[in-house]
Amino acid sequence: MSFQYKLSGILVWSANYWNSNVLSEHNQLQNPWEDPMSYVTGYGTPLGNSALWGNGDGRLFYPPDRDINRNHEKFLESPVRSVRLSILRDGIEDYEYFVLLQKFRDKLNPRKDKVLIDKANALLHFDDTYFTNGKQYTKNPLLIEERRNDVAVMIELLQKKFVK
Repeated sequence: MSFQYKLSGILVWSANYWNSNVLSEHNQLQNPWEDPMSYVTGYGTPLGNSALWGNGDGRLFYPPDRDINRNHEKFLESPVRSVRLSILRDGIEDYEYFVLLQKFRDKLNPRKDKVLIDKANALLHFDDTYFTNGKQYTKNPLLIEERRNDVAVMIELLQKKFVK
């Protein structure tokens, strides 16, 4: 989606939004291991109330301590990566694939390599099967994996053509 819309960056508003203090009891932290929901306060929500924001929104990392309100030991471990962070990494890698494929495609000779150019163009364009807007997209991971594989195969083919 980012590639097709020619976006050049991402915005991550928070990586460790572990506590929605409006819902936490006095001097207690929200435990994201037990309650992964992020809650919104403000933004039209009446003072003292909250609304659901999103499951894990604002959380790319989780605290290593799974019992944050009872266990007060010091932890030397790193924060725990979320699945969301891994998926974000995959998306960044996919974007890099598309940029690489586009660069190889642009080196092709339009007279001699029309078939390869058409195949590359098809891989660089996404129809409604993948997404229709920023909120409507496929939930089928196999479709994404298949496209990722097809792009990789095309990159390898074109790389052999140019790198000798």
